[in-house]
Amino acid sequence: VKQSVEELNQLCDAPTQIVSRGNVHHFDVSQGATVTICFFRDGLLVQGYPFWPYSADQARRVVSDIMDGYFPSVLQKSHPDGVELKIQD
Repeated sequence: VKQSVEELNQLCDAPTQIVSRGNVHHFDVSQGATVTICFFRDGLLVQGYPFWPYSADQARRVVSDIMDGYFPSVLQKSHPDGVELKIQD
């Protein structure tokens, strides 16, 4: 899991991008943001979300997304362009 997170975080090291929508231009605000994921013996805790035991669908999805090379889908609304992940165990 840690190696997969390191690979995902490399995507966050890219230079800040300017996002354009019509005549509106703004900086990608996800740059510099970090979300911590704490792994425990019996489950995990994604910053801003409740504790999920490993048997819960949400926990399995977080681990599966990371291992498949994707940012956790649970973070898609708050960080649609990805976010740096910090792992604690």
